[in-house]
Amino acid sequence: MGLFKRQQIYINTDLQIKMSIFLIIIVTIEVILFGGIFYYALSMSQKVTDNIYRFYVLLLCSFVGMTLLNIFLGVFLSHKIAGPIYAFEMRIKNITNGDVSNFVDLRQGDMLRDFETSFNEMMHAIRKAVAEDRKTLDSVHKKISELNNKLDKISAGKEAEEFKAGLKEISTEMKSITGFFKI
Repeated sequence: MGLFKRQQIYINTDLQIKMSIFLIIIVTIEVILFGGIFYYALSMSQKVTDNIYRFYVLLLCSFVGMTLLNIFLGVFLSHKIAGPIYAFEMRIKNITNGDVSNFVDLRQGDMLRDFETSFNEMMHAIRKAVAEDRKTLDSVHKKISELNNKLDKISAGKEAEEFKAGLKEISTEMKSITGFFKI
């Protein structure tokens, strides 16, 4: 059992209501169709008792038809959710590998459009932060280079070389901070 118990049934009300209404409409249509077929088959079998076989064949065919329709609609509906989830999963893998240059672009009619907007806003904020950090690091690296050049002019002793090596190490470490990200 999970660590947290669900406190709220409706998390994304718009999405859940759309899906619920869609399923209610489909089931209602199926009940009406199946009821009509059943009524027709029953009325046929009451007229002629020899038509009982036709009655069961008609019921079986309608049941198979409704089942196939449900399978089709289930695949169709799940694709509207599974497709976006797959797109988000691919972008998350890109982020894991340091690539924050891609955004999610869902197809028209896909579910999770609100999540797409939030995800893309997050990606924009990350890209902006990485770009600003790189700009700051470039500025600091430039200042370290200037200090290194001034140190060359001032003295050439052992302490100066150790100081220059320390500045170079700091500069290298600073470049590696955001070097992982592709923006």
